[in-house]
Amino acid sequence: MSCKRCQESLFPKGVMKNVVFIIMFLSCSFFSVSNARKLAENSGDDGQVGSLIAFKKSSIEYDPKGFLNVWTLSSSSPCTRNGISCSNGGEVVELNLSNAGLSGPLHLTNLMALPTLLRVYFNGNLFSTASSCSFEFLDLSSNNFSDTLVLEPLLKSCDGLKYLNVSRNSIQGVVLKFGPSLLQLDLSSNTISDFGILSYALSNCQNLNLLNFSSNKLAGKLKNSIFSCKSLSVLDLSRNNLTGELNGLDLSRNNLTGELNGLDFGTCQNLTALNLSFNNLSSTEFPVFPPSLANCQSLNTLDIGHNSIKMKIPGELLVKLKSLKRLVLAHNQFLDQIPSELGQTCSTLEELDLSGNRLTGELPSTFKSCSSLISLNLGNNELSGDLLSTVISSLTILRYLYLPFNNITGHVPKSLVNCTQLQVLDLSSNAFIGNVPSEFCLSASRFPLETMLLACNYLTGKLPTQLGLCRNLRKIDLSFNNLTG
Repeated sequence: MSCKRCQESLFPKGVMKNVVFIIMFLSCSFFSVSNARKLAENSGDDGQVGSLIAFKKSSIEYDPKGFLNVWTLSSSSPCTRNGISCSNGGEVVELNLSNAGLSGPLHLTNLMALPTLLRVYFNGNLFSTASSCSFEFLDLSSNNFSDTLVLEPLLKSCDGLKYLNVSRNSIQGVVLKFGPSLLQLDLSSNTISDFGILSYALSNCQNLNLLNFSSNKLAGKLKNSIFSCKSLSVLDLSRNNLTGELNGLDLSRNNLTGELNGLDFGTCQNLTALNLSFNNLSSTEFPVFPPSLANCQSLNTLDIGHNSIKMKIPGELLVKLKSLKRLVLAHNQFLDQIPSELGQTCSTLEELDLSGNRLTGELPSTFKSCSSLISLNLGNNELSGDLLSTVISSLTILRYLYLPFNNITGHVPKSLVNCTQLQVLDLSSNAFIGNVPSEFCLSASRFPLETMLLACNYLTGKLPTQLGLCRNLRKIDLSFNNLTG
């Protein structure tokens, strides 16, 4: 695996998921390690083998799969052993023990004596403790850490540590104190309930740009302090039991209540995603200026779906978010017409979900400029008019179109064939008349249509044989119409 691919798998899109344990060595601060490293350098293969065997004896108490059975002193070359990768010159450069089921107290001193070792993969084992180190990248996820994990000595010794991942363990509490070198901290998928740990992390964030506490047992009332962390761009507190009225990043699926206009978005220049979905938030107006959501100029994802917000869509505010790619306002009580200003965000917008509201009227003509829009969901509203032919037919790269449960009438327009990349078309539960459209299938190679849902309309006539030319079509629903033949 190349260094670039390792880095990409370590932190995909800013979030550390199922990551590997990558060690980048700095200078060693321990006398014993320095001596061991000199010995390994001077002893060639024998020194490397000795360091690996010493690591096995000190750290591996149980090897259920026999993965390290061949780790003996019988061979002078370390490169023939399981999990070892060497350079062309025979130096150990990688140790991969992923998912070997190993358990024992993890001691890294002997590995640090190997001068050429750059990458160590320990994920998916049952190691229980870790010794001090001088790493930049440390991943101890998916192991068997439990009770209270004392990280303060480790973080103090590893004063150059940048990335720390202890997710997917059984940690109930953490003792930690980190310095300005730490950039990313992932404590997700544990059983942490101490709200003070989160409070410390947010009040001492310094250069932290990623903080993940999702899927724990945190409970408490949040305060409007997150954006004192000026470097923070990814914050995930989802799937806890937090309460309060707070701006944040991913606070979805908590018990947040209150008025959205009580939030202070403060200094949020680096904020890229804000997820407040699946809470009990209510509002009659968005936050006023200044400060407000409009300060978040790097925001590319805004999701406040599945709340109880009752108001007009704040087009004048949303148009100020120049980097927005994903906007989800679904399943609230947004009412009145879709504002024309919202169409002016379309130079960057890729996904728009306004479904499950009380929107009326048509789609404004400004949406013709949505040249980047891939997914449009306007279902479960009270929309009407000729929006399919006047606006949506102009969205040439649109792939997913959902318009069920509205009040749209007339024929299904032939101009929809302009959407040459359309994969899903859902126009069910409207008031369409005329024949089932067949134009999508006249040039089979051009149309990747996979799903066509036209149920519960007033379509008449026979089922067109041309539908057989849609070679990618997997699902079609024409039920509850007036078809014959």
